[in-house]
Formats: sequence, C-alpha cells, structure tokens
Amino acid sequence: MVTILVILAIILTSFGGVYLYALESEKNALVRRKISNGEVVKIARNHRGRLTPRTLSEYTDLSESEASRKLHLMLYEGIFKYEYDENYLPVFTLSNVVQRALLDSPPDLQPLYLRSEVTRLSDSEVIGIALKANGRISATSLCLRGKVPIEEAQYILERLQARGVFDVEVTENGTVVYRLHDLDLLD
Repeated sequence: MVTILVILAIILTSFGGVYLYALESEKNALVRRKISNGEVVKIARNHRGRLTPRTLSEYTDLSESEASRKLHLMLYEGIFKYEYDENYLPVFTLSNVVQRALLDSPPDLQPLYLRSEVTRLSDSEVIGIALKANGRISATSLCLRGKVPIEEAQYILERLQARGVFDVEVTENGTVVYRLHDLDLLD
C-alpha cells in the first residue's frame, strides 16, 4: 500500500512539473513577443547600462514581474550580468561582451540580439519546420521555410541547440545541419 502511494506521489509530482514547465515556457514566450532584446538594450544604454525591473517596466508596457522575467531571460543569454548597486539592491548591468559589441560594431554588424527586431518564429514553429524535414534543418532551410532573415534563422537554431533541442552535424559538403535531439517526435 505504501509503495503504491509513493509511486502515485512520484507520478503526480512529475505531471505537476511538466505542467509548471509548460506554463513558464508560455510566460517566457509572451514576454519575448512583447519586447525585443534590442529594445531592452537600448533602454539600458540610456540608463548607463544598468536596469532594474521597475525601471524597465516604467519605460515599456511590461508589468514589473514581466520586466523581471525579461531581464532574467537576457541574463541567461549572457546579455546582462547581475550586480548590486551602492545600496545593495540588485541591478542588471550590460555584460562586458555586449558593451564591447556596442562600442566596436556599426549597427548593421551588431549581433542579432542587440538589434530591435523581434523574433517572428516561436520555438514550437521552428521544431515543427524541422519535423517536416525529418528532424534535420539548416539555417538556410529555416530562412526559406520560416520566412526570416538568415541571421535570425542562425541565431534561433544556435539558441535552441544551446538548450539541447538540436544536435549539430556537419555534412560532407560542410553544411551545418541541426538535428532534433528528441527523435521520438519523428514518430
């Protein structure tokens, strides 16, 4: 009897975790659609490279919790670093790499995450496009099928590869191909 209860508790905990993950993913997607990383970087530049969720929410239509979520997502992508101000309050500061990129690059050569365009393809759309191609896709193919600029296609695939969605392969002719890690989706 105890074993059955333990197994039931494990199953319920697993389903709860999957539900929470899906809910968090949807919240992240919503925040990404509301404002681009480039727009946030521009606001940060106007504030000496430093932002708090409250400041970001004051300059955008994001709530303070959405602003916090956006800044944390950009922190995980390496665009911001986390510091404390003179009053020991948390502040998001543009990373050294981003600050150098802003100083050294003309706008058309800056990394995609610094530009103001918002990604037009969701992760699920990219995975769907890859599934239609038997789980394998290149940046060129995503550009064509997803109707996005090649730089954006490359950025999306690299981001998803870093998160474990795709594995990278190089074909005999040197083409970089992204293969879905979860092959069960092909069934």
